[in-house]
Amino acid sequence: MNKIAKRVLAIMVASTMCLSLTACGGGSGSGTGTANTAVTLPKDAKAGDFTRFQKRATMQLSIASWNVGDAITTSTDLVRDKIYKKLNITIKPYQMTWGDYQQKISVWAASKNLPDMTCSDTAFTPSFDKWIDGKVVAQVPSDLSAYPDLNKTLLVNKEQAESYKAKDGHYYGIPKVQTPNSETGIMNDEMIMRKDWAAKVGITKSPTTVDEFISDVKKIQASDPDGNGKNDTVGVTAYFFPTVTSTLYGADPACVNGYQWTWKDGKLVHAYNDDHFINVAKDLNKMYKAGIIDPDLPSLKGEEGRDKFKNGKAVVYGHSNSASGFQAMDTPTLTQGRKLSDVLMNVFPFQNESDGKYYYKPSAVYWSETYFKYGMTAEKMDTCLSLLNYILSDEGHSLLAYGIEGTDYTKDASGKITMKLDPATGAIPDLSKKYPIDKIGNLAFWSGYFEDTNSAITADIKKLVNDNYVWAKEVNAQPYDLPNLSALTYPSKAKDTATAQNYQADLLSLMKTDNVEAEVAKIRAKYKKAGNDTIESELNAAAKKAGITQKTK
Repeated sequence: MNKIAKRVLAIMVASTMCLSLTACGGGSGSGTGTANTAVTLPKDAKAGDFTRFQKRATMQLSIASWNVGDAITTSTDLVRDKIYKKLNITIKPYQMTWGDYQQKISVWAASKNLPDMTCSDTAFTPSFDKWIDGKVVAQVPSDLSAYPDLNKTLLVNKEQAESYKAKDGHYYGIPKVQTPNSETGIMNDEMIMRKDWAAKVGITKSPTTVDEFISDVKKIQASDPDGNGKNDTVGVTAYFFPTVTSTLYGADPACVNGYQWTWKDGKLVHAYNDDHFINVAKDLNKMYKAGIIDPDLPSLKGEEGRDKFKNGKAVVYGHSNSASGFQAMDTPTLTQGRKLSDVLMNVFPFQNESDGKYYYKPSAVYWSETYFKYGMTAEKMDTCLSLLNYILSDEGHSLLAYGIEGTDYTKDASGKITMKLDPATGAIPDLSKKYPIDKIGNLAFWSGYFEDTNSAITADIKKLVNDNYVWAKEVNAQPYDLPNLSALTYPSKAKDTATAQNYQADLLSLMKTDNVEAEVAKIRAKYKKAGNDTIESELNAAAKKAGITQKTK
């Protein structure tokens, strides 16, 4: 999925990015058609037939994807060698991380020095136009029938996928599918609590309100849950700072984990102008003042928050209740020989404070794109598309997900895969340590796409995931009506000041303030001075023209 990110600040931007459901060609790019046309693919391009690649010299593909430098190494990697041999390629990594990818890609693009394949979330931004008209990225061939597994991802939700096209009706980057349906949003950026620690102090169910949450966390903290005789267990940590807001989705999903556009009296407003924002701010302030927020949270990087939770230093962890999220937790350090479901439990979104109902944020089916460098030959384009298709194929995905048959897993006559356990720990091993290239999957998809069919995911983890759907059915949780607006264009779009960076700073000020109402007023005044009224007026006009109206609530 997942996903994805997650995650660091970039994943927050991802989760706040809505997709347009307007007509085909709704992407922000203009596309000149004749100025940037697709190459004609070789006539022998055909998925599953790799003989054409053996007839040419070994081809080097340069690739920029998140942490690709960790995926392509000089160490022994039999899975990498199999992929290299099949496509007769080598890969030159352009290393980038979640923390620096935007800056690096901007530099590469400005000098027209992008690698052959680049992962980025550039659609629906002004750079998309510039990349197309400036011949920085290549037009994707219209007919992808020679790459059926890749083409299949564009049909998971055709309407959303086509919103990534430029106005000339062509793709200039292939959107990456992260989930087969929007209902998986139930599990995006939620909280996980130590079930075993909770049980020891008499807590047997997930808290349903902010006050219950604070009370439960403080009670567990006070019990010296790790038994080391010290008062050193933090309450709530997370993969990245804004996820601390995720349990408040029920209050108003638009107000948490990034400022989004939301509805107010039939008009679109920024979340900080929403009526619910004051309640969200008060809840955050209450949690912070109660002392349950990890004081290191604003400065955590990479896996530091998850490591803190896995190592028994926190009661609650915020990131993802998806299968991949739980799978990352399934380590001997945390489970100590127990089932993961005996150690962890979900913390679901709290009730909406105005109507008492439960809501969740629907998941975007796609996030981010894979681009191809302008000017590459038809042969190289074929090779790049074939690599993506192979990663998405049954054979390629099995290789990356399960390793080598006979060595890492067995398969019976029905096709059921059984992973071989690590004899030292009794757990499914982390194959990405054995085969670093496993980490290259985000070149083509996000982990949620294959979660339902991933045989490496245990029945225990599937139960933890399913608990989210059971909860949603029991409380009749509904998807919140967050409008799909990213593909809309309006004059002040580039000047929109409600950025993810501002959001994080605002969160800190709201948590620490002694006067929430005054701080909210200060934030609203800041954005009004920066031109918020004009931005909202222009956005509403564009939405009205596109036929986007409020559906619920």
